[in-house]
Amino acid sequence: MAGVFDLSLAATAGHDGFVRELLDGMPEDHPDRYAIASPIEHLPVGLPVTAVHGTADQTVNPVQSRSYVEASQPPVILPSCTCSTGSDTVSSATSIHPRGAQRNRSSWST
Repeated sequence: MAGVFDLSLAATAGHDGFVRELLDGMPEDHPDRYAIASPIEHLPVGLPVTAVHGTADQTVNPVQSRSYVEASQPPVILPSCTCSTGSDTVSSATSIHPRGAQRNRSSWST
């Protein structure tokens, strides 16, 4: 849900400065760290991929979810990306909860 799937993209395009801090530099400084830590570098995963992201997310750019799903093409298992227009990611995920009706995050189980 609203993951930072491409750490290089997060470090170089946008306001995701925490990635640079976490990996102690830019992708060109530590390509090995970015390759190991970035989920997009580990595709295909061999499992269904569903990215849930709100288009109004102020923390993680929705392009993260879109690019991850696009990078998993051509899939063995079809991926999907659900982007809820005008909502943040928490409200988007709440509205499509697999058990149906909208729920509060505290009632979710893993």
